[in-house]
Amino acid sequence: MLVVASSAVVTYFTLRHFNPPHVTTQQPISKEQPAPAPKEKTPDSQKPPAPAAPGLALPNATPIPARIVNSADDADLWKIANKSRAFANPRYQPSDLRIVSVPTLPGRGQDERSLRAVLMPELEKLVAAARAAGVTLRVGSGYRSYATQASLFASYVRRHGEAAASRFSSRPGHSEHQSGLAVDFAGADQTCWVDDCFERTAAGKWLAAHAHEYGFILRYPKGKESITGYQYEPWHFRYVGRELAGALYQSGLTMEEAWSYIEKAMIELKQRGTQ
Repeated sequence: MLVVASSAVVTYFTLRHFNPPHVTTQQPISKEQPAPAPKEKTPDSQKPPAPAAPGLALPNATPIPARIVNSADDADLWKIANKSRAFANPRYQPSDLRIVSVPTLPGRGQDERSLRAVLMPELEKLVAAARAAGVTLRVGSGYRSYATQASLFASYVRRHGEAAASRFSSRPGHSEHQSGLAVDFAGADQTCWVDDCFERTAAGKWLAAHAHEYGFILRYPKGKESITGYQYEPWHFRYVGRELAGALYQSGLTMEEAWSYIEKAMIELKQRGTQ
C-alpha cells in the first residue's frame, strides 16, 4: 500500500510540473454598469415659467412691483394723508428736509422752500425738463409744519367757515404738505397761483402731461373731489416715485382709489414671505 501511494504521489507531481494549469484567454465580465447617456438639456423656452413675483396691477396700467406699505411709518413714500387718515405722529417732521435748489416764488420762508431729500434728484430733473421745453416752473409751497397748518386752517375757518375751509385746506396733522413730499407749483410768476386757471398756463399743462415721468402725481384731480375730499388743485403734486406715479397716471386713479389694489398686493407679498 505504501509503495502504491508513493508512486501515485510521484506521478501527480510529475504531471503538475509538465502540465501547468490551463489559463483562459477570455476577459472577465465587468460588473460595472455602462454609463448612462447624457440627458439633453431642456431649452429655456420649454422650461416651465418661474412663478411671477407679486405685482401691483392697477386697471389699464402696466403692473409694477408690489411693496409693503407701513401705514404707521409717516416717512413711507406711499403714505396717504387725507381727511380720514392722519399722520401716526401728529407733529411728524421729516428728518431729511432740505432747501430746494430749484427756483422758488419770492418771499417764501425756509419751510416752504424745503422738501425731502429723497425727491430732490427727480424734482431737479423735472424742472430741467420743463425748462428745456420752454416752461419755467417754481416751487411755491413745499413743507408745512403742524403748527403752520394749524394756524393756516384756523384763519380759513374764521374767514370762510369750517365746512368751506375743509374743502380746500387740511386740518393740522392731515396735510400732505407735512410729509415733505407735496409741492404747490407755480409758473414764471404768480399768474394763476393756487387758482384753477393754473391748468391753462404753460406750467400747468406741462405738469399735467409730464410730472408722472419724474414720480409726481396730480394729487387732487378734477372730478374726484368726492373721493379725495378736496377741490380740484391743478398746482398740487405729490411725490410717490416713478413706478407708482406712472401706474396712477395710466389708470386715472387717485391714491384713495388705488389703495384697495395696494392692500391686495401687500397681502400676496406677505403670504409669499416676500418684502
